Amino acid sequence: MSPTAAVFDPASGTVTATLTGEVGEADVAAWREGLAACLEALPRDGRFALLVDTRGYAPASLAAHRAYREAVADAGEDGRIAAVAFVHHDAYKMRLLQEQEGTGDVGYFADVEEARAWLRHRVAGGILDTPRRRAV
Repeated sequence: MSPTAAVFDPASGTVTATLTGEVGEADVAAWREGLAACLEALPRDGRFALLVDTRGYAPASLAAHRAYREAVADAGEDGRIAAVAFVHHDAYKMRLLQEQEGTGDVGYFADVEEARAWLRHRVAGGILDTPRRRAV
């Protein structure tokens, strides 16, 4: 998978959006466009899980990081994201985020397999069938 990619896995009902490496505003813009195109291709009446994989992500500027955060928030605007798992290489940071901001719909992880397992559990529990509301 490329450093900036968004791919839908219909078997799991999950979009995996990857953003890694040193990232500038142009990189985030390309990632945002790829994520938007992936989401646009999905059925408008469907719901899905989102895995945001930023292992190795290093924003080149505060503006690039802000653009990333806005892109994630915008992805959830229409309420089709039922659950989102954020993965990042800083285990301490992710543990703090999980304690402070983690919910039944939003999780923070340093291990991508743990994040996938958490999303599988949410999907198996019927979260994709719940009424639309904004997870991110």
